[in-house]
Amino acid sequence: MKKIVAVLLCAATLMGCVACSKSEETTKKKKKKTKKTTEITETEETEVPSDTPSSETETEPTDTQPQYQSDLVITHDLSGEEIKSTSCVLAYGAIDANEEDEYLARYPKRIRCQYELMNSVGSSPNVNAILEELTYHEAESVTRVYEKELEEFTGLVESGSPLYNYSYCVDHDVIRADSQILSIKYNSTVYDSRTDDSFKTEKYLNYNSADGTAIENEDVIVNMDEFILYYKGYCQQFGLDPSNALEQIENGEFTFGLTYDGIIVDDVKIPVYTTNGIFDMSYFGSTPKTYTLTLEKDHWLMWDINDDGQMDKLGVSVTKDGYEVESLIITMYGQEYTFQASEFDEMEYMEDLSDWADSCVMSVNGKLYLLVVMDWEGEDYMTYAFDINGDQPVFTDFMYSAPYDTTDPNHFHVELRQDIMGTQFYEFDYALSEDGGFLQLSMMGRIHSGLYITTIALTGNLYNITTGEKGEEFEIAGGTPVEVIAYDVETGDLIVRLHSKYDDLDLIDVALSTDKRSKIAGIENNDAFLGLSWAD
Repeated sequence: MKKIVAVLLCAATLMGCVACSKSEETTKKKKKKTKKTTEITETEETEVPSDTPSSETETEPTDTQPQYQSDLVITHDLSGEEIKSTSCVLAYGAIDANEEDEYLARYPKRIRCQYELMNSVGSSPNVNAILEELTYHEAESVTRVYEKELEEFTGLVESGSPLYNYSYCVDHDVIRADSQILSIKYNSTVYDSRTDDSFKTEKYLNYNSADGTAIENEDVIVNMDEFILYYKGYCQQFGLDPSNALEQIENGEFTFGLTYDGIIVDDVKIPVYTTNGIFDMSYFGSTPKTYTLTLEKDHWLMWDINDDGQMDKLGVSVTKDGYEVESLIITMYGQEYTFQASEFDEMEYMEDLSDWADSCVMSVNGKLYLLVVMDWEGEDYMTYAFDINGDQPVFTDFMYSAPYDTTDPNHFHVELRQDIMGTQFYEFDYALSEDGGFLQLSMMGRIHSGLYITTIALTGNLYNITTGEKGEEFEIAGGTPVEVIAYDVETGDLIVRLHSKYDDLDLIDVALSTDKRSKIAGIENNDAFLGLSWAD
């Protein structure tokens, strides 16, 4: 395959702000829900002692908690950079005739390589140049690997030899993107069933948005010895393992992401407000009018909530009845506000505040909202939004999922379960409105699923994923490897991509009609495809 093929294959794929759906079809055991509708009741405030400070800036230092930083200046003078990514999959698969297990014989063996092309639609040409160069070279590298694996895999298919599974995925998480800093996380995973080896690489990349230069570790952490002590103490406080980061510091491979109020180390935010002389504070505090802050490991956030120049402590906690949440407590300005779980949809069925998905504070054009995420065994999620612009929190909205890629509150992602093609989680675009409501921006859910094999011929229509237009009728032959890339929950159209050996430049996407339940192109899904699986 020529290098240009890798780029052309992306031209018609799905576009999404910050990141497209990055993983294969996910099947998880899910808890069945019972809906109920009630109104919200706020409990009486709990008074605090009169000597409780309204700001934490005067907290006395301890061995593990340095004095609160007094020179963290919070402004909202930056502009945001909107980052878009095109997620591209190269894949081929076949049923292994040598598979003796009757269950596994229904699942195709496949090679699958995935990468992203990223670009900025913001004001900085330097940011766009960085992203395009970075991800173009990654696309070339992934494509070369796919070409090599495709040659070996198809040779085994033609000779009737046992097949194997191979996957290689490169994607990115946007940590921060504004007129001052671009911070992204690079993720690479490889799995090869021939050796049963799995490799994962993660690193953070930070750039100055104004001139495109790289931000080095020593630019941000000006006292590494003190940082190591601080980091060890933070990890000890929350039962985290610091060994990976400490080993990286020792061998010169340490990287971190930059947020507005801390750095991200091993996916954990390490706050900077409790430090003295460890960080160059000019990298922190400045934000756009619209931005997101995640809460820390103990579900607290130190920030100037009401823009009065003083740091405010905002926190959430729960009380539990056995294994289930009994009440939610929000603490702000030194006072506690208790909300009974029974008065919220699904809250009393949740197990705890989520450690898998972050609760956060979103600023929408200067108005702040607290998003509290709860889960049940890290599988079922509920998110509750509260207006925190007044003297006390006020409930505004909820949703049956957890937001992610939340850098921009005007455009984040939510995964919603659909069972039309086995159990899959499709990525939808959402926004938080200025009144604190969750807005679904699209009815077309995106995904890059695992490969399926058609058992019989299926008739649909050629589909342009960029324009959403249907073309002439098209028949997918039986035995064709296909990937699901989208599902329209309004029309019931299922969009599948045909994966050939890529010996030409044609990319074929087909819209198949469904009954939104179990029939695809008029055929029961289990009869039409091999490889489907469902969660409970």
